[in-house]
Amino acid sequence: MMLYADGELDPSHTVEVEAHVKACEPCRGQLELIRSMRASLRKSCARRAPGAMEERMRAVLALHVTEGSDRIVEAMPADASDAFAARTFASGRARDCATGGARVVGRTPSQMRVRGMAVVGAVAFAACFVVVVVLQRSSKAIPLSQSIAAASASSIMKSSDKLAANDEVATLDVLLDELVSQHANPLPPEEKNPEDLTRLEPYVGVPVRRPALTVLRNTKVENPSFDGARIHPLRDARTGVSRTAAALQYKLHGHRLTIYVFDPYKIPLKRSRLKSRVVREVPVYVGNMRGFSIAAAERSGVGYAIASDFDEDKSVQMVASF
Repeated sequence: MMLYADGELDPSHTVEVEAHVKACEPCRGQLELIRSMRASLRKSCARRAPGAMEERMRAVLALHVTEGSDRIVEAMPADASDAFAARTFASGRARDCATGGARVVGRTPSQMRVRGMAVVGAVAFAACFVVVVVLQRSSKAIPLSQSIAAASASSIMKSSDKLAANDEVATLDVLLDELVSQHANPLPPEEKNPEDLTRLEPYVGVPVRRPALTVLRNTKVENPSFDGARIHPLRDARTGVSRTAAALQYKLHGHRLTIYVFDPYKIPLKRSRLKSRVVREVPVYVGNMRGFSIAAAERSGVGYAIASDFDEDKSVQMVASF
């Protein structure tokens, strides 16, 4: 992912990674994090050199020049140094006269060589100093950015793994919570004719048909009445997963019964807070939430979940016969 963000991949691998990123939400989030992190690093200003650094460098240059001139005079014999000073003074006076009083300092060839060597040495020293500072800053900045990127990528992968592991439980828990809420406070139905339940199938993705009523007739409860049906959207805030189920409402001798019909491949029943039982060789998940009896099962590729105030055994028998 780092190579792709840097544009270092060859065209064939770039196309492959782009296709994967479009289909993989965790990798897409990782790429966005890497890009935003690098953008913020580019915007951050590097630490400027202290303002007194230029003055110190000038002082170093002046010190080297002065020490070079002093070494020339000290290396001469006493009479030679006196003669050198006299010639320098005389030549300076002569240049003063020739230039109309403008001061022109004369230097011997050896002085010029020493001054040049001093300047070169000072410049080399300054260059080395700058290189050392840059290398130290780079050695600190690069591992830091890499460690931030690695930690961010690790955090993203752990989060995505955790979401993937909990996706089934969270989605089914949301279904159960919504089922109980819908049963306790039912919304107005969208379809009141049981013959029109097939209109809900495109939204749910599984058959929503009359058998939901015939199953109730097969139980020991007589004369169930259909009160209507509606589409109910489900969204898990923790995983961002959106699902749709059909809510069917019935009345049975003063008791209300709400049945959810859903796609068991999108909302799996394998893991849930409900207890698992086997009735008529059918796995049934049963429990109680907010004082209501809950039961869920899968039959012929269709998921069913019911909420009622019946006892647990009757709820299990009903959902097992779907």
